[in-house]
Amino acid sequence: MKRSIQTLCTALILILAILTSEKSVAATDTVFVLSVEVNMTKAVRSGIFDPALDHVYAVFDTASIGDLQLVPSGNNQFSLVVPGGIDSGLVYHFRFRINNSITETVDRQVKIGQGINYYNCWWNNDYLNYTWFQVDMSYIVQQGNFNPNTDFIDIAGNMNNYQGSPHLSRIGTGYVYQIMYNIEPGTIAAFKFRINGDTSRMELRGKPYRFLLAPDSVIHCLKWYNDYNPSKIPMTFYCNMKYMTRAGHFSRQYDHVDVAGSFDGNGAYDILYDNDKDSIYNATILIDTAFYHNNPITFKYRINSSWDFAEMQGQPFRTYVLHDTVTGRNADSSWYNDWNPNVPTDPVAYNVKIQGMYVFKSVLSGSYTYEDINGFKEKGSTYQWYRSADSLGINLTIIDTATHITYTVDTLSIHKWLVFEVIPRADSGDSAVGHPVRVITKTPIGNVGIDEHGNFIASVYPNPVTDQFTIEGITEIRTIELFDITGRMVFNIDGINSRRTVIKPGNILPGIYFLKAFGRDGENGWARIEKK
Repeated sequence: MKRSIQTLCTALILILAILTSEKSVAATDTVFVLSVEVNMTKAVRSGIFDPALDHVYAVFDTASIGDLQLVPSGNNQFSLVVPGGIDSGLVYHFRFRINNSITETVDRQVKIGQGINYYNCWWNNDYLNYTWFQVDMSYIVQQGNFNPNTDFIDIAGNMNNYQGSPHLSRIGTGYVYQIMYNIEPGTIAAFKFRINGDTSRMELRGKPYRFLLAPDSVIHCLKWYNDYNPSKIPMTFYCNMKYMTRAGHFSRQYDHVDVAGSFDGNGAYDILYDNDKDSIYNATILIDTAFYHNNPITFKYRINSSWDFAEMQGQPFRTYVLHDTVTGRNADSSWYNDWNPNVPTDPVAYNVKIQGMYVFKSVLSGSYTYEDINGFKEKGSTYQWYRSADSLGINLTIIDTATHITYTVDTLSIHKWLVFEVIPRADSGDSAVGHPVRVITKTPIGNVGIDEHGNFIASVYPNPVTDQFTIEGITEIRTIELFDITGRMVFNIDGINSRRTVIKPGNILPGIYFLKAFGRDGENGWARIEKK
């Protein structure tokens, strides 16, 4: 799994905070969708589940949902999408069951919010992950502060209630010591190393604990005692989250911040921490001296260790030139996204989308989220539609008359991709104008037939539809969109990543609808369904 239950929940909280904060939104999503995924790897290894023969079900306490079979989504993971029959604000209880015989002991619950609600977990919460905490004592030995023949190392942290661990094991004849813990993925481990279990000989005296975000895999977390390593360059990263917290983009209780860049392979398990409770998150990281002699390091700050929530989307990485710490201190101090409300800043537009059916005579609508960190309301934002001969949107042809947020598809746009552009403007008195943001349709515009782009959809059954139907794709389905006969989108589901999924259309009215499905590599197809 990519994320644990806690990480997914924090991502959902962030999304909900963005949706409900005070912004101008051109289109509002009122669909309530539950996406459930369970990793059965440990069940397979223990011999209680055979993915080729057995089935796994989500068993809900709510009679209107009942027992639903999950479908394979790769790597022993099984998924299910329940877009209808659920209500926002309610808490639903369920468990997973193998065939009709084995039900897990975990009582699960999920509270439904607006949009897509993700719930990812492992069968019976039996995780397949190990974190090896390692500490290099080489330089402490050289200084005479540790005798490997008579002294020992332990670790004190929240994984053992800060009471200390068994002695760490020495690796070979070197001075690296290690211990293994099984930590729930997505949780934060706070820890320090100690000599001889003595609190007075704990490393980093007067400094905060080390913090690590536990992944759902096996990792080796190597540190140097007291962060002392002459071959490394210490650099402190400060990220100011005051505005992000106040605007509802970041939760001090549920979210975390890390920094990822060229010095750590663009991904790290070390996170920044708010030591002084002032919303300024920081961490000191040891960087290889090779970066001192070569190019500047590049990096970005991220929320919840996800590139989907990384700062400055679509903009270059931050850069920093490391220098000799004898002559100075390496540190970066930045506001997340460079959003400092004390500095005049242009407004921004994000979450830019195109909604509607990509067919002739359909009315397409642009949507976006407006934000101005200086507090100015939106006024005079401009829109422009373009045609593109390719899916990259490189060579654009302006549609002169298409300067509104909606656009009715004409004959010249058939077999072309359409691009919607918004330039946000703020009512600030000095005509503050943000950067233009564009989004391109997922497929070219079709004619009037629903089979314009090939039959990517293998089957839809039952059809006509009563309570639910199943859709199967030729390959893995990524996104599903449902339109009524006027071209208005009824709901859409993203991130399905499965060849088969069950859809509950919910409270849509009886009638004819058009279902569109997109694959991982851009393939797509249409299907006509009837709702009884």
